Amino acid sequence: MALTDPEIRNAKPGDKPFKLYDAGGLFLLIQKNGGKWWRLKYRFAGKEKLLSMGAYPDVGLKEARKKRDAARELLAADMTRVSNGVSRSGYRRRWRRIPLRWLPGSGMSTRKGAGARGTQPG
Repeated sequence: MALTDPEIRNAKPGDKPFKLYDAGGLFLLIQKNGGKWWRLKYRFAGKEKLLSMGAYPDVGLKEARKKRDAARELLAADMTRVSNGVSRSGYRRRWRRIPLRWLPGSGMSTRKGAGARGTQPG
């Protein structure tokens, strides 16, 4: 059953944090100190993830649902990209390697006389 605004307003903090669930992975996390935070639970590449959507009442129920729908659309587009062979982790690996190429002993150094590919001239 979908969450309603009166349920959210009447939710009181307890001894430990608890969740009020909406639909599509959206839930409101109620902290011990009374803070109410929107979260979206989803799976990407086989791993469970959490996305923070903001705090209640700054982000109301209607706006949180809109954010959830937008995030789901982006996630579906990214899943399509991954299934077509364009992996985000491949991008990360490539960009992580670039700075390492400039470290001493990596084949590309900034020492005097080094060529563009780390080879000595001549």
